[in-house]
Amino acid sequence: MAFTDAPDAHAQLLGFLADCEKHGIPCSSFQLSSGYSSDPSKGGKRYVFEWNRSKVPDPAALASAFEAAGIRLAANLKPCLLTDHPQYESCARCPALPNMMPVCGL
Repeated sequence: MAFTDAPDAHAQLLGFLADCEKHGIPCSSFQLSSGYSSDPSKGGKRYVFEWNRSKVPDPAALASAFEAAGIRLAANLKPCLLTDHPQYESCARCPALPNMMPVCGL
């Protein structure tokens, strides 16, 4: 979690790639902890599918760097969306989410 919880998560993650190359460490996948989605204006809540652009200003470039290194990214996903998630209303209209809401206690 240290990489994505750092204020300079983008640089930390690129540093991980550089360290793998420098030390010859093979890596085929990397699990992004949920820090990439933390929203400081909401007390640090983590909103899955939402990038914290102050930590990761260019998610596409970050993903491209991992792809170029042959490392697949796996995002940390939560089984539920917080009701104050920026995309909650649009997701609530999706047929799959309402079916899951009782399981999540919503």
